[in-house]
Amino acid sequence: MLHKTLLFSLLILSILAMFDHSALAENRIALVIGNSAYQSFSSLVNPVNDAADMTKTLQGFGFDVETLLNANQRSIDEAIARFSTKLNHKEAIGLFYYAGHGIQVDGRNYLIPLGANIRNAADVRYEAVDAGRVLSHMEFAKNNLNLMILDACRDNPLPGSSRAATRGLAKMSAPEGAMILYAASPGQKAIDGEDGSRNGLFTAKLLEVMNQPGLDVYDIFRKTAQAVNTVSKSEQTPYIEGVILGDFTFNITNPEAINQPATSFNQAEILFWDSIKHETTPAFFQQYLEKYPQGIYVDLAKLKIKTLLPAENSQQASLTIKTSPATAQVRVLNLASKYQPGMALKQGRYHIEVTHPDYQRHLEWIELDNKATIHAIVLEQQQAPAIKQDKTTAAKSTRLVEQIDHYRVHGDGTISDTTTGLMWKQCVEGLTGERCEQGKPDGYRLKTAQQHAKTVRFADYSDWRVPNKNELKTLVYCSNGTKTPLPDYDKCGDDGSYKRPTIRTNVFPNAPASDVWSSSPGAYPFNGAGGWVVNVNNGQATYGSDLRRQVRLVRSEEQSGSAFHAPQTTLDR
Repeated sequence: MLHKTLLFSLLILSILAMFDHSALAENRIALVIGNSAYQSFSSLVNPVNDAADMTKTLQGFGFDVETLLNANQRSIDEAIARFSTKLNHKEAIGLFYYAGHGIQVDGRNYLIPLGANIRNAADVRYEAVDAGRVLSHMEFAKNNLNLMILDACRDNPLPGSSRAATRGLAKMSAPEGAMILYAASPGQKAIDGEDGSRNGLFTAKLLEVMNQPGLDVYDIFRKTAQAVNTVSKSEQTPYIEGVILGDFTFNITNPEAINQPATSFNQAEILFWDSIKHETTPAFFQQYLEKYPQGIYVDLAKLKIKTLLPAENSQQASLTIKTSPATAQVRVLNLASKYQPGMALKQGRYHIEVTHPDYQRHLEWIELDNKATIHAIVLEQQQAPAIKQDKTTAAKSTRLVEQIDHYRVHGDGTISDTTTGLMWKQCVEGLTGERCEQGKPDGYRLKTAQQHAKTVRFADYSDWRVPNKNELKTLVYCSNGTKTPLPDYDKCGDDGSYKRPTIRTNVFPNAPASDVWSSSPGAYPFNGAGGWVVNVNNGQATYGSDLRRQVRLVRSEEQSGSAFHAPQTTLDR
């Protein structure tokens, strides 16, 4: 299997050399943002200068640039919308640059605008701008090439400490034809310029290299990374994610060289790395070092080998559940195979169910690392059975806790919508408690979310599923009573007078910001990765790439004469 995969990786390089793309006329478009004058957070000296100098440089290279300095959330949101509209033709080349405070919360990257009222990590989703939104617009535009440059990997700006918020920025999955340049590697801090310097370290070096004629974007990144690493004495190493199909040069000495065939050494190296970067066998990365001893990813390849070699010789993970009573039945709900004591498993989270006729059912998630795990579970005895009564009467008398408009709030963590005939889980996956205040939201890719839903048994129901787009949009609540009608993209009015989030928080208290998955597949059948999502921060439904997003599960229940039938479209299969 190893030899086959290595051959496949090499085959990619051979095919690459056979392509012959004709030169295309460019339409260079850029959105540049620099935020310095923060009031709620530490002010920054360099970002406005970085943005101003980046604007001047890009304009010299023929870019149509929109620049925002010290911008608030609304200004940034509106600018991103204009930027995405300009990208909407194939010949466009898009560049998004941001310098300022940035933060990762639960694995997602957020850009912090001026005026953000952020007291803790929970506020970030509502007050900051999700960088993943820009990537989604880039993917949706289907233009030839996109670049995202983030000089925002500074220290966690939140007051106090937060387990959810983490220093530096997290890696994001770049869509096809896009590349992300980070000022620092994941978890590192980007260093501001020395005292008296006009620019931050990363942007200063990047601008120097960009002005050198004839360099493609990979050469520019490698030279910038080497310069930053040297000056910072290895404390900061810029990082690159994604791959572009075709060469791109900022400072063009020969205009006919635009978008020539992708046969450069750097392009071949990037494609080779992209084909092996998720492998767990050291031989793949040793092969990379042999082919590209001076390559972009040499340090990462060595780190991969160092990390993976001990794992090959360490003890394999295994799981044994000790129960009391010993005759209880154990099931691993997110595994197809039957539980056996000492069964070998991969590292990860496993959903355990323990049952016995005379005891209460026990559910628990267990995190396995790379070692043998023995876990003890003691069941609680069943309480005395309640007096039997009519099933319908019992449901009405014990399940209904509160009626809020057309929502019936039950005491078992479920909500019934009397207008649609749908029952919702009150909390998104990963949260529990009466106000959904316990735990933290889980992020899923779309296919994983659908697989997860099949394993969920909650409130005595086992037919939970990921809602389709139209079902999820029924939860959108615009406090100003207006919506902006766009084909498939309904959202609350553009005047910004609505409250965020756009969901009834007195019914669904843990309303997460940003995108929530629907089961409706992507707008473009040729792209199987991704689907429709609904942003509960503004009520908008958009097509989203296959990133980790939150999930709210639903099931259908019988309601007299009120069953909900979503409109039949090609997107709601």
